[in-house]
Amino acid sequence: MPKVSYSELKGLVQEAGAGFNIKLGDSSAAHDHTIEIGQATTGVQTLQAATNNQDVSMSIPAGAIVFGGKIEIITADTNSNAGTIASVGTTGDPNKFGIDGASMGDVGERVLVPTAVIPETAAIATIRVLSSANPAGATRGTFRVTLNYISVS
Repeated sequence: MPKVSYSELKGLVQEAGAGFNIKLGDSSAAHDHTIEIGQATTGVQTLQAATNNQDVSMSIPAGAIVFGGKIEIITADTNSNAGTIASVGTTGDPNKFGIDGASMGDVGERVLVPTAVIPETAAIATIRVLSSANPAGATRGTFRVTLNYISVS
């Protein structure tokens, strides 16, 4: 999907990339700001067998406000102890993007709703996924996390 930008000087413009930017003021003004509506997505992850905490890379800029997202169960865990995704968050706040139990046995999307909608003081580089069971063998499920955010610079 292309990136869409709006500025008072150029109007609505389609650019390379993804997301939506609104640039307020002209480029020579001291009050010039850019509002970015962005989305960050992890790659497809296989639920780990060795631990209940799984850290995956993601990039959200400092100062961004995460306003929602989803966890997508892509391949079901058909193991008898499939368990659930108990929470999605960061290493410092493991339930930051709250979830009401997504069964790894059920393919589909589950909504993530942040427990607090406040600006991030530091960039988010790691998302922590906590599962309630340690699946074993070749039947472990796969998932992907997507977060939506607003950033002002």
